[in-house]
Amino acid sequence: MSNQKKIVYIQDWMKFHPLTKQSSCDSYYLGICKEVFQIIQNEEYEGIVHGIKGENLKDFACFLTCYFEDIVSETRMWQAFTSAHQELYGKHLPFYKLDEYYPDEINPQDIHFLIWYFISGKFLDEYLSPTNRDLIHLGHEIYEIFDREYENAPENIKLKTFLTISENEIDYYKIRNTIDWLFINSYLFHFQEYEFEREMQEVLNSEDEELIDNAEAIADDFRDFLAVSQSSNLLAFRGKDWLARVLGKDHALYNEIINLDKRKTGYFLYKGEDGQNIILQHIATDKVLKVTKKSIDVLPEFKKNKTIFHINLIKWKNEWWFSGSYTTVNYNDKLLKDEKESVESVLLFDDHPVTVKEDFENQYNSFLKFNHNKPIAFFGNGSQIRNFLHKFIQFHNSKLNLNSQKKDVSGLLAKETSLLDIEINDEKFPESLENLDAILYFEKNKGLYFVFGFADVIPDEDNKLYNSESKTDIMDFFFSPTCRPDFVNYIIKNYPTLIQKYELKTGENFLHDNLDFLLRFWKHETYN
Repeated sequence: MSNQKKIVYIQDWMKFHPLTKQSSCDSYYLGICKEVFQIIQNEEYEGIVHGIKGENLKDFACFLTCYFEDIVSETRMWQAFTSAHQELYGKHLPFYKLDEYYPDEINPQDIHFLIWYFISGKFLDEYLSPTNRDLIHLGHEIYEIFDREYENAPENIKLKTFLTISENEIDYYKIRNTIDWLFINSYLFHFQEYEFEREMQEVLNSEDEELIDNAEAIADDFRDFLAVSQSSNLLAFRGKDWLARVLGKDHALYNEIINLDKRKTGYFLYKGEDGQNIILQHIATDKVLKVTKKSIDVLPEFKKNKTIFHINLIKWKNEWWFSGSYTTVNYNDKLLKDEKESVESVLLFDDHPVTVKEDFENQYNSFLKFNHNKPIAFFGNGSQIRNFLHKFIQFHNSKLNLNSQKKDVSGLLAKETSLLDIEINDEKFPESLENLDAILYFEKNKGLYFVFGFADVIPDEDNKLYNSESKTDIMDFFFSPTCRPDFVNYIIKNYPTLIQKYELKTGENFLHDNLDFLLRFWKHETYN
């Protein structure tokens, strides 16, 4: 392999740690890491690590060794995952038999899973079987190193101290900063760091001078978003979920942390201040919030009823805190008008108002009546879809008994602008999609959306496009961003032969039992 002469250095190891100053403890684990690095470079494992090169291969060795350090030091990052998996699915890990498994010690099954997790996390659009023979063999080799050293390995006291939160802590930024490291830089979730670096590289490579000039603020805001609002491949949990579980359910702040909401981002009018807070009014809803001055300074340029904030806010211990970045603009009548007419802005503090639920329920029930009691329909091209939708809209409106002036189909389609951006009229789909086979699916409480390219594999009696000889791989359902979790669940539940054929063909028998875990893993951004 091309990396054969490379070695892991202390700086490679320390980047997975919150403190940059090394100790004798770090030197010890670096030695173990070098052994792991040599093993994963063996030619016999070329088949499973072939896509991991250079620094990523060093990261792989550090990642596996950090698990060992985590267990020895009792920092509970790994146990946060295995205990959560136990609660959800009744076992500590997916995929593997756990007849002999020790939750607070090192286990070969842990290492098998971690190898699968790292490689799958790096290559989300490729599939590696968690029972791959070489993967299992590699896991056993690494386990033997850890098992040999287990009784003598030192605890990393500094790391454990860093992940300790006082039960009396009231400063949100202390909580946020700990979540930031745990969710972006720690070994178990370091994939978020790759996402952060990619995002910032796009900014720096752009030709937009305004973006480049504001790169530092963009970086602060995006990193804050990842820490506070992003979900991970593991169980589709957010950073706050993992910190709460690291601390444990007996910790006084467990409920406060695990119930942290996502950031609320919007436009607010500055209304002044009191002794402890600045006062902001949400433009779209007129909701008034008091934002603690512990999180934001009052500046001379803030003008009452004149300054408009675009700001991220989060509620911590019944106080609103500024989180990330904000910008200010002068009072603008057009901005105020646009915000009050924006559905997204109006729903900022009420994600599921009753009226919206009722609208979608009516639409869903109409769709079932119109479509043979099925939420799914199949089409060969865009023209067929348009004709179907025109007829459905007429059917739906007739059921509501609306006159022509009140008929309104706004909100009928779930907003999936990454797929297409058309209205229900005579416009064509984008040329690349117009002649593709397509599936139309009504996700209850969310609306209609399209899935392109999979109709030929669905053995539905009403699907004229079904081809029993189709070459499409069932695993593509998991990889494709257009196949949302609810859709995949519907397909697997209603057409079980798809899974049966796949398992018969591959000899694997874990897919059905681990379906929800895999949906969370590959579709973590839409799972919740």
